[in-house]
Order: sequence, then C-alpha cells, then structure tokens
Amino acid sequence: MNHRTLPSAPALTRAQYSGWACCWCGCSLLRSGGISAGIARGSSGAHVLDAEVYACPACAATTDSRPPLQETRGAMPSTPRATVHNRRNP
Repeated sequence: MNHRTLPSAPALTRAQYSGWACCWCGCSLLRSGGISAGIARGSSGAHVLDAEVYACPACAATTDSRPPLQETRGAMPSTPRATVHNRRNP
C-alpha cells in the first residue's frame, strides 16, 4: 500500500480540521462519508491542536497511514483488569 503522511494540524483547513473534508484532497465528506485516517498532530505555543482527521473513500483506498494499535496506545500490561488508565508508569 501507499504510505502517506498526515498533514500537521495547523496546516489543515477548517473543514478538514472539523472532519467535514478529506484531509488529503479536501473534498466534502458530507455525502460520501469519511474513513478515519489517524490523528493530525500539532501545537500553537502551549495549546495542543491534535485532531482526528478523515479521508474520502478514494484517498483511503490508496493509502495506509494509520499506525498499528500498539503504537497508538502502548503495550498493555499483563495484569488482570489492567487498562490504559490504571497501569503504572515506570
């Protein structure tokens, strides 16, 4: 598959940042629907601007930009009933 990097959050238009337009081509997602493309990261000073962005079906079919689940959440501990929220940080 083709690997595309997501644009940074400050580089997105209002429609792309809000999830109304494709993060790559800018076409409207109101009729075709969108497929999650990942999280566009960025900041403005101390303000974090990270936002989940979406791709149109045409762009989503030509790319695989989402990282594997373990890269986004970190390795889960093997303790029973352990979750991301109650694990200890070394």
